[in-house]
Amino acid sequence: MLADGASTPIWGKVSDIWGRKPILLIAVVAFFIGSTLCATAVSMKMLIVGRAIQGFGGGGLLSLSQIVISDMFSLRERGKYYGFIGMTWAIANSVGPLIGGALSEKVSWRWCFYINRAYTDQLAQESQLTHYSPLHSSSVRDYCSLSQDRNPQNSTHCRA
Repeated sequence: MLADGASTPIWGKVSDIWGRKPILLIAVVAFFIGSTLCATAVSMKMLIVGRAIQGFGGGGLLSLSQIVISDMFSLRERGKYYGFIGMTWAIANSVGPLIGGALSEKVSWRWCFYINRAYTDQLAQESQLTHYSPLHSSSVRDYCSLSQDRNPQNSTHCRA
């Protein structure tokens, strides 16, 4: 939780500089590496380091998912997607401990971390195939409509 909270502002600023998608993929990779280190930990120090790396990547996943939603959807539509994130948190907080307890009791505590690897691998593959474009955000549409109203000849970049 400490690495998650400490890394959140860093992910936002870095994604402003280098773009959302590559930084989101870096966050996914950091979470994947942290989960792998935790699952294969042979000492408590290795587990703590793995959890710190996992928290660093998790902070990026949490903050960048909300940033991407704010880039892609208008203010009117954002609430619905933030609601989906909230619903996911509610389900994860209620079902996650049950699944984690069952895995720890029946198989091994390491499977609580191995299961993250499958999800992050799937997320990385899907995000590489998906084209991310913030051009559908209301701010870009508003900017284009304002620039076309002022001078239609200079706003050719706003035309579809």
